[in-house]
Amino acid sequence: MRFNQPPISQIALLGVCSGLGQKQEGLEAGPGVRRESGISAILSKSDAVFFDLGHLKPEKHEDIKGWNSNERVRAKANQSLQAAGVLCSLGGDHSISIGTVQATMMAYPNARVIWIDAYGGANTPQTSLSGNLHGMPIAELLGLFKTPIGGPLLSPPRLLIVGVRDLNTAEKIFFDKLNIDFISSEEINFLPSVALREVKSWLKKEPEVPVHLSFDVDVLDPSYAPAESRHELNKTIHCAKSTISSTANLKNREYEL
Repeated sequence: MRFNQPPISQIALLGVCSGLGQKQEGLEAGPGVRRESGISAILSKSDAVFFDLGHLKPEKHEDIKGWNSNERVRAKANQSLQAAGVLCSLGGDHSISIGTVQATMMAYPNARVIWIDAYGGANTPQTSLSGNLHGMPIAELLGLFKTPIGGPLLSPPRLLIVGVRDLNTAEKIFFDKLNIDFISSEEINFLPSVALREVKSWLKKEPEVPVHLSFDVDVLDPSYAPAESRHELNKTIHCAKSTISSTANLKNREYEL
């Protein structure tokens, strides 16, 4: 079955300059780097009406964990979705997806989520060794622990994780208990056609339902993403490209360093 992306009439671009979900400096510069690479020009040349919403930056009073920042991201992303219908968000670390996914669920309560990431993102404050929020977004979205900001919860059958290569013991238990659909990087690298058929089969279940695509560049080979140090076969990016092009009714994209 071929999935055709329906015409997009309006699209908004939002940069989220936050690295609060982890302890290393520099990730807050991600949106600016992507703008310099020409993403604004690409989107503005499309047939859709383009809105550049600039950058959302953490305020000085926001807590180090990033909860208050995510609350602001959620509000701004939801406002953008209501106005434009389709939003492209740039991060930042992957913890911003807590706000962007919840915004999609607020605008489209029946939305499904494709999560392209090398890591499970399903740690909780009790299972995380680092305590970094960027390792917890899936756990938060699924309601595996209580948070200061609340928000809508994602139902496990509405989630597909693609490209994962590193799950710790707690994440494996959660994935098994909740029956999370995921396609590992090993499957993609050695059986790419089968992995892509799995993605298309998942999409085919509800082809008219809005989709949120969350993409973390750590799934890519360092030749495509020099900031990543772990080597992966190049087939990962081909599956990622095919997943994006096969996704009908795409409403919200976000990209993180």
